[in-house]
Amino acid sequence: MNLPNRITIARLILTVVIIVMLMIPYSFLGINVPTYDVNGVKVELTYIIAGIIFIIASLTDFLDGYLARKYNLVTDLGKMLEKYGSMPLPPYIKREKPLKGLWNPYN
Repeated sequence: MNLPNRITIARLILTVVIIVMLMIPYSFLGINVPTYDVNGVKVELTYIIAGIIFIIASLTDFLDGYLARKYNLVTDLGKMLEKYGSMPLPPYIKREKPLKGLWNPYN
């Protein structure tokens, strides 16, 4: 397995980490998550961490394709992983964030 394929698999794992982080009911479990005031909006630490992981996952989307094309490491497995590695994260974020009350996509 070459480096671009490993990067794509890492992005899939990061996607699962983000989804799990955003779905855990921390207050129900008795876990007190710190809240920060960002420009007048209260944001939980879990969203800040999930945002950082999302940025890293987005950068890996560019990096794996760049490395595969530059070093001629394009494989059939890589093509399949890339297709599925890029799909799940944005739709989930669009669906989950309004439920948490952070933004309204309909405005």
